[in-house]
Amino acid sequence: WRSTVRDNGGAVATYYRSSGAAAQPSYDFNKDGLVWVRAEGRAKCRLRTLVTLVRANEIALAFPRLTISANWFWTNNTGRKVIVDTTGSSAQPPATPTQAGPVQVRCVAPVPNPCLKVDNSKGQVGGSTPTQANMEPKTLSDAQAELVKTRARMLPNAYFPAGSCPPNLTGPLVYIEDATTCPAYSGGNTAAAPGMVVFGKGGLTLGGNRIFFGLLYARNENNVQDALIKTQGNSLIQGAVAVDGLGGVLAGASAKNIVFDPRVFSLVKGLGDASPVPGTWRELSPSE
Repeated sequence: WRSTVRDNGGAVATYYRSSGAAAQPSYDFNKDGLVWVRAEGRAKCRLRTLVTLVRANEIALAFPRLTISANWFWTNNTGRKVIVDTTGSSAQPPATPTQAGPVQVRCVAPVPNPCLKVDNSKGQVGGSTPTQANMEPKTLSDAQAELVKTRARMLPNAYFPAGSCPPNLTGPLVYIEDATTCPAYSGGNTAAAPGMVVFGKGGLTLGGNRIFFGLLYARNENNVQDALIKTQGNSLIQGAVAVDGLGGVLAGASAKNIVFDPRVFSLVKGLGDASPVPGTWRELSPSE
């Protein structure tokens, strides 16, 4: 027996014909997560040919429900104001009343002293008290991160290998292997459509009035101690922030800089196994 794969483009977008499929690439060229799989084999000396449309399945991945998780967290604002809103009450639009997403740090040496620099007496973290916790150094395991990366490769304009940078951070998923040489970004996404950005190396600095809506995840694969996610001025991150390894988060200049939005955790998805699309399986006639 033998099998062939063809994209579901052009004349075979919804129905398979051998003549139309022959001109299609042997991979998911249109990046819609669907391809035709054709198998031929002989049974009792008779050639039989089967075909079905196959879908790549997205799987949800567990992610800690925290506003900030990192090895260390500092705010350089000394005022009596909320810098981090862990309740989401000031989100745009306001988050559904729910349990707060705390701020947690690992404090694994070497680490800045102190590893948690925030004035709780001034209410700089609203809704909960930042704590040191025994967390894994990697928020997603290497295997889980590979599933996310595979999904990014499938989506249009979502995966950027080392040496390349996205033009912006807008989209349901952006995966940047190395952001250390990427330019400054002016935020990304909207309150109605947040997104997830994964940095293999490097991170993001937001300044001015820039806003990012979504989940920022710095995997810190070179395990630096730097602040990989930073906010300055009146910039805002609405969603959640996670930094792996020894890296940290620096927030606070003149306004509320990080606001919890629990919707972003539904964005953490990877590409899992493939499965046939119901109603597309059939046996081809001998002429096909």
